[in-house]
Amino acid sequence: MQPTEPENQPPKALRRGETILLLLPLFSVALGYGAMLPVLPDLLEQLHRGSPADALPLHAGLLTGIYVGAFVVAAPLWGRVTDRRGPRGVLLVGLVGYAASTLWLGTADSLAEGYASRLVAGAFASGLLPATAALIVSRCDEASRARHLGWMSAAAVAGFLVGPALTGAVHSIMAALPAWRDDALHLTAVPIWATAAVALLAALWVALKREPSRAAMARAKSAGGSEATDGPRSQGGLLILSALGAFGLGAFEVGLSLQSQRAWRFTPGELGWLFVTCSLVMLLIQALLFERLRNRLRSAWLVVGGFILMAAGFVAIASVSAFGAVAGLVALIAVGSGLLLPTLSVAIVEGAERAAGSATGYQNAAGNLGQATGSAVIGLLFIAVPHGSFAIIATTMAAAAVVAWILARLRGANLTGR
Repeated sequence: MQPTEPENQPPKALRRGETILLLLPLFSVALGYGAMLPVLPDLLEQLHRGSPADALPLHAGLLTGIYVGAFVVAAPLWGRVTDRRGPRGVLLVGLVGYAASTLWLGTADSLAEGYASRLVAGAFASGLLPATAALIVSRCDEASRARHLGWMSAAAVAGFLVGPALTGAVHSIMAALPAWRDDALHLTAVPIWATAAVALLAALWVALKREPSRAAMARAKSAGGSEATDGPRSQGGLLILSALGAFGLGAFEVGLSLQSQRAWRFTPGELGWLFVTCSLVMLLIQALLFERLRNRLRSAWLVVGGFILMAAGFVAIASVSAFGAVAGLVALIAVGSGLLLPTLSVAIVEGAERAAGSATGYQNAAGNLGQATGSAVIGLLFIAVPHGSFAIIATTMAAAAVVAWILARLRGANLTGR
């Protein structure tokens, strides 16, 4: 029989091992997203047999877009369910549903099945972020809450970083086996199934882990002291800033590839190292430096500074061509986004207090909408104004910094409105 928590004991910070396991669901979903990217062309060739070859890029964009679109619609709904029913059930259903739909993708034999499986996967995966945020709020005191919320972004970045490496390793092993060397289906599907297995392991941990007692969750919810919570309307400014930050990140990810194709002529390997640089910088910022910076600087200044760093990077990156200079500016943009996005996440959760799941769900939706919009807009800008595309994005980031400064004057330097 497991001991119960004393009724007067305040919520504590999680131990390191508990934190790693708590972030495993977010890591597993990001792992799946990153692992699918290298096999996406081969997957589409199998799924869209009989269709024109020039339609492949369109389907690649739509297959990714429908997954992101599911987050925009479903994340707020999962957030509400989390606040009403608790985070554990949402984590369990989300992981099992994501794993099942990922296995479905690995066995799909038509485009219709491919689109349906990605839509379902996104719908289930979208519940994991608000549920994880709510669980952190229920288990941590206010002093350690920001650190654990910041690690949520780090877990997602780490999963995205490891995903392509996992695909490469599994692909190499499968290609070396005589029975499957020429089996294109298995060479494509096995890496996808491997990520589903990781999600199922995460689901097993959630199923076996003891849920916090209702008393502990009630104490955590009342830790902020206020009965009222900031709903989506009162947090509209923070959601707009989240969308703008994700807009810049989406524009950056696509714009980097387009600029390389148009001007830099980097090899795929060099371009890959630029993306690795971006991911590693964001991971280091969010996992190691975020809490220290937030303890020394007000949230508003981290957000304003993050937008300014991104704007400066966008202004300069179009005028350089040496790989080292480009890598330095990529790191600068990564520092900016790595600071402002988790800072906004913490401000939204702290402002929401008792509705952490709903607040995180709305922010997740805003962020995914912003990222998808940024990816589309930069593509259009490279067609309409190819030499001014990054300057326009830089202007948008500078305008976002002004909006953040104005919001800080209205809500206070911590942006929570309290």
